[in-house]
Amino acid sequence: MNESKAVSIPKLDEPNRPQGLVPHVPGGEADSPDVTVLLKLPETPSSDRLGWLSRVLGFELYSSALLTRKVKVELQVMAGVLCAVFLFELLAWSFFFNGLFSGQMTDLGAATIAAVVLGLLFACAILYFERQVVAADSHGLKRPRRLAAAWVRVAFILVAGYVVAHAVDLLVFRIPVANALHQEAVAEESARLQEDLEFLTRNRGAALLNTTGTALARIRGQLKDTRANLVKLTADKERAREGSRALQQDIKKARLSVERAENALESLGPESDSTTARQALEDARRHLRALLESLSSSQGNLGASESSLGVVEERLTTLTKRESLIESQRLQYLQAQEQAQQLWDKLDQRRRAWIAELRHAGPGDRVEDTSDWLERMTDEEKALMPLTWLEPLEFEEPSHSFFEQLKALYEVVFQAPAGSRWKDPYFTSWLGIHLAAIFIPFVVLVSKWILMPKEVDAYFSTAHQAYAGDPDARLMVKVEEDVLESRRE
Repeated sequence: MNESKAVSIPKLDEPNRPQGLVPHVPGGEADSPDVTVLLKLPETPSSDRLGWLSRVLGFELYSSALLTRKVKVELQVMAGVLCAVFLFELLAWSFFFNGLFSGQMTDLGAATIAAVVLGLLFACAILYFERQVVAADSHGLKRPRRLAAAWVRVAFILVAGYVVAHAVDLLVFRIPVANALHQEAVAEESARLQEDLEFLTRNRGAALLNTTGTALARIRGQLKDTRANLVKLTADKERAREGSRALQQDIKKARLSVERAENALESLGPESDSTTARQALEDARRHLRALLESLSSSQGNLGASESSLGVVEERLTTLTKRESLIESQRLQYLQAQEQAQQLWDKLDQRRRAWIAELRHAGPGDRVEDTSDWLERMTDEEKALMPLTWLEPLEFEEPSHSFFEQLKALYEVVFQAPAGSRWKDPYFTSWLGIHLAAIFIPFVVLVSKWILMPKEVDAYFSTAHQAYAGDPDARLMVKVEEDVLESRRE
């Protein structure tokens, strides 16, 4: 490094002269005025400079006074680590944003340009932060500021590491995630085909069978009530006939009683008292009239019963015919449903074979080979089949968004029970990826605050560089001391 610095040398009797900071010029007089001396630093051989990568990252902040071999090696290694971290962050963030924008992290398109730009922005910001951590003057920083900077970096590492680790997760687990999403799509396809079959059974006699079954149950209920009414009317008719027969017997007896009373009255002479005989005759005739009225009423009731019984028998005949008609329809619908059920069984076997083929084949579009199925189908069955089943079944692998892939990723990783996850290779691999994503940025922080050699800390220390004679550092120390002195005054 070739540099020229203008150094103002104050008078020796100046009370505020910073001792040990301004170089002494031999031969100077104590009462001589201030003079300006140009100090030319010696040539810095290229072997005494930092490597090109360290210089690109801006680590060559001072002269080579404290640039020992150890410092050069350590900073060159640290520059390599920073480049590795930059490359990791660039790739991770670019994959992450590409998956977020396009749905697939490995797809190339217009969204990839925006993803790379954002990834470069995040990677450069992280590189700048890491470079500031390495080049920070740890001796000049007070402990609270050092802790605050460290905690800010730790928080950023944890959040950013967790986010970008998902990009690595989806790259590592792309096959299990694709298989999991494929199985979900196959399950949805199976449910859709099952819905088609249920629609087939609902529209091939099932609804009509339910309707006729309801009508048949209603007719049979009416038949039951009508038959019960018929039994009751028949019993009433029989009772009315028995009553009529009994009344006819009573009437015969009453007529005999009347005849006997009339004969008794005729057998009395003119001188005999016929009052009793006449009274007996009147009683016998009155009893006969009452029995005749009862018989007339009983015959009327019998006629009404026979009329009601005829109406009930006619209704019973009508209901029986309707029952027979509905039963015939029901048998037809049962036959249609049986045919639909047989067709459903065949189509369900076809569906199961197709779904098994999809599950075994893995992700990708496929078309069913229906030659065997169509040969086994009759024309009548083909007429009953849904139109979509007359052609080969097709399966198109759906595209999934980035968040759907993340959901499937966590389903794969956490599929094992909580107690046995440590034995699951998916979970342990996922945990290792996240720890690695957090560990890589932690390397710089740990190297700076814990493992950094004291020679490197001294190289970035302004106080150490000033003591070693670096003019920039000496000037900064002088200015700081002047500022502090001015504040005291």
